[in-house]
Amino acid sequence: MKKKEIFEFINSWKEKNIITEEQGICMEKDVRHSLSEKSGRHFVSILLSMGAVAIGAGILLLIASNWSGIPRIVKLILILLLPLIPFAYTYYDFIVRGQKGIFGRVANMLSPALVGGALALFGQTYNLETNPVSFMWMWCLFTVPFVLLFKKRENVFSLTVLVGIALLVQFADWVGYQNESQIIILQSIVSLVYAGALYGLSRLADSSKIWKKNSNLLRSFASWITTILLFITTFNWYSQELLGYSYWSDAPQSNAWIVLAIVFNIVFILFLVFMGYIRIKNQEYRRAFGVVRIFALYLLVKYIVLFSDMFDTGLFMIIGGILFVGGGWYLEKKKSSLIELMKSED
Repeated sequence: MKKKEIFEFINSWKEKNIITEEQGICMEKDVRHSLSEKSGRHFVSILLSMGAVAIGAGILLLIASNWSGIPRIVKLILILLLPLIPFAYTYYDFIVRGQKGIFGRVANMLSPALVGGALALFGQTYNLETNPVSFMWMWCLFTVPFVLLFKKRENVFSLTVLVGIALLVQFADWVGYQNESQIIILQSIVSLVYAGALYGLSRLADSSKIWKKNSNLLRSFASWITTILLFITTFNWYSQELLGYSYWSDAPQSNAWIVLAIVFNIVFILFLVFMGYIRIKNQEYRRAFGVVRIFALYLLVKYIVLFSDMFDTGLFMIIGGILFVGGGWYLEKKKSSLIELMKSED
């Protein structure tokens, strides 16, 4: 809810004598303080993340550009110090001092990236031809201690992303000898299994006081992976490739792919309906409208795919404009009913 809307509620309560003028002033003051503090934290977090990425990239580029002229013993020391220094400072700031200072947070964000850099430099120094799959899983393994020790959102975020990339690299190594339809099937299965695992971990985190603050992050990853995957399945080429037809060259010999494409589209729509219902049930109205935006994007893409080749460009835009204006008018007309529906879920 926006600050303006909260103030309108407070003013209406004052007009109805539900609260006094003094109480209203105190409530408005608390709202301003709370929202300003929250906005400030988000802004600082964004700046810290950008700064940590820039510092990490700069350190690695600086070392890599002068790598050939650095003595071997110095290289080994640098490899060891790259992840250890930020890790030690983060431990000192978070655990020993019990603080969450800016430099400690930056060091915490920086450490996982420098772990990967240290592994890469170690392989280059000792001429180890590290398999990309092994490299990614080692990177994930050395990032786990940061998650277990500090339990911060940025650590969980880094590990979740790294594991996702490692799965993609592992998948590419597995299916290098498969045909296209097998690749599509296996990739979809791997993605859904990973999303399911993240959702399962989020449910476990909900029951833990220590990890509960990270449950929403894991659920968000799971929902986005599933949404993107199911959205991809709604395109015609996916169904055709799945049945062994090349969308770009072969003409399908049957219409079986049409039935499959319809099924995938229905599944995607049902998934969005389910997600919207869950968001409303949990009173996450902002995320519920995010689901509505995804559905609007889906309709827009399908409209373009279906009708862009059937109408002249001008007529195409006019029809699209009429449809979207009409849809906006209908939603505005039914806005009160939608609000009542949301209230009934409280």
